[in-house]
Amino acid sequence: MRKYNWFGVAGGGVVLLLIAVSLLAPWWQLRVGEDLVKVNASPLNTNFNFVGNAFIIPLIFALNAASILSLIVGGVTILVYAFRPSKPYSTRLLAFAYRKPVYAVGFFLLSLIAVVVLIKVAFRIDVPLIGTVKAELPPDMAYGVSVSILMSAEFQWPFWLAIAAATFCIAARLYHKKVVSPQREETPENVAGKAVT
Repeated sequence: MRKYNWFGVAGGGVVLLLIAVSLLAPWWQLRVGEDLVKVNASPLNTNFNFVGNAFIIPLIFALNAASILSLIVGGVTILVYAFRPSKPYSTRLLAFAYRKPVYAVGFFLLSLIAVVVLIKVAFRIDVPLIGTVKAELPPDMAYGVSVSILMSAEFQWPFWLAIAAATFCIAARLYHKKVVSPQREETPENVAGKAVT
């Protein structure tokens, strides 16, 4: 009886769903003032809106495109692995694929924290990761006038879907030993032995 790695099936499916969803909805959103500035951020689609005018930064767009390709390859690869976990190449497929959503989530969080810290250090403006903050502009930026702006930030539901995808992929890696150990991985020697008997 053929065994499947159901965590891998779920992980690959959720990764592909995540790609489709992330093109429409951000992982994290920052609003400054009454829609004065809006930042929609994710590793797959980052865009900015300033006073109703949307724009993208070409370098970020290129990084988003690379992330999309990486996650597509990772999602498809883990699905191929999940339906054939005992093949000789399956361990390499799993090792390659399960890391993709984990790296995407980790890189996104580290980048987001780095940008928030950089803005704090360079401009002395407190940008929240989560929640609402009334930030004071430094006097030198506001020509000596006291100016405060309301900023609100939150992680959107696609971020939690990304966490679920990463969790399923890690579970697929951990579950691999249980899928393969009762029946040995199919190697050329095992297959030849089966043919002889």
